[in-house]
Amino acid sequence: MNISGIDKRVWKAVVVDQLAAKGQRTAGPALVALAASACPELLDEDIEWKPYASLLLTERSDIAHQCGTPELQIRNVLGEWVMSQESARTALEGLARWDKKLSVWCSCAVSESALEYVPAGIDVDTAFEAIETTRAWVRGRAGLKKVKSAGANAVDSDAFLEAVSEYQRSYIGASASERTSHKVYHAVLSCFDSSRAAWSTSVGAYEKTSASHAASAATAHTVSFGMTGWNSRHDLEMRRLRKVVAAAIISYPSGDTIASRGLAANRALAAGLAGAALGASAMYAIKSRSK
Repeated sequence: MNISGIDKRVWKAVVVDQLAAKGQRTAGPALVALAASACPELLDEDIEWKPYASLLLTERSDIAHQCGTPELQIRNVLGEWVMSQESARTALEGLARWDKKLSVWCSCAVSESALEYVPAGIDVDTAFEAIETTRAWVRGRAGLKKVKSAGANAVDSDAFLEAVSEYQRSYIGASASERTSHKVYHAVLSCFDSSRAAWSTSVGAYEKTSASHAASAATAHTVSFGMTGWNSRHDLEMRRLRKVVAAAIISYPSGDTIASRGLAANRALAAGLAGAALGASAMYAIKSRSK
């Protein structure tokens, strides 16, 4: 695994040596974030390189403070880690094992991307509300009961129930309306899964299914109804969704200032943040490699 934003000496001391000591081969996001927060000047000190329990704790750690490490550096490195994973599903599973709120935030971004494939004229307000309520929980502005209710409302909406009814019809000779319902079915279910991830004790499973449903919605948008070309297109979309996860890490609320802005308060702002995040990530990678 080649991470451009981490000094090679730090990577060896914090990641490679720690993995070897534990008999492991693959670095998770917690260890990668720790390495991103450190600097070579600390390698001569007697430090126990123990990962922190969340992204925010890593950013606010003594190590990051001593090194003067900017938040963007840690987040860009985590984005590189996400892009090194096999798919958005595996990336979200890894994040869920480390930082529940971060993984739920990223899962919301994945679910929101699925709404792009719902045809015009179909009401997805309840699905979007489920995403926004879940984001509010991440910011500490909504309770789990409200998140659970919003997720349930999404799958109880008339639009979703109608889509399920159409989806359950025969695959053979599917009409255009059935192909439409296929997209709605997976898009709304993805939103439900992202909300359920917040109040569930087994978080990883729902981030995983959220990514799968989002990929299915996109796949149904480009592949004719049926299984022809489905698997390859679905895998391609699952890999593409890694970019959505990486961008969501950049926009993850880090304090009162960011939280007060109400990130993703509307779809236009959410899309702008994602674009800016990807641009910043690309510029950081170019700058790191030019050193």
